[in-house]
Amino acid sequence: AITIADNGAGLDATRAERLLLPFVSEKPGGFGLGLSLARKIVILHGGDLELTSKKGSGTTATITLPLKAKDSVVTSMRWLASS
Repeated sequence: AITIADNGAGLDATRAERLLLPFVSEKPGGFGLGLSLARKIVILHGGDLELTSKKGSGTTATITLPLKAKDSVVTSMRWLASS
């Protein structure tokens, strides 16, 4: 697993989960695509991206990936490489 943590203000569980949805942002002028696209890419590789947070204690993003890529991902990557 890859873990990225900060020591910011943190979020409640509902807000953390919403930030993984497309077009949801808490930044002024933000498009809300960064976390949702990152999660989609990780899921397409057979993994997951989760946010855990506690108010006052910061937020942690955890990316888990399988040791071996799924066959569908390998096929897609070969197709992209040959294009």
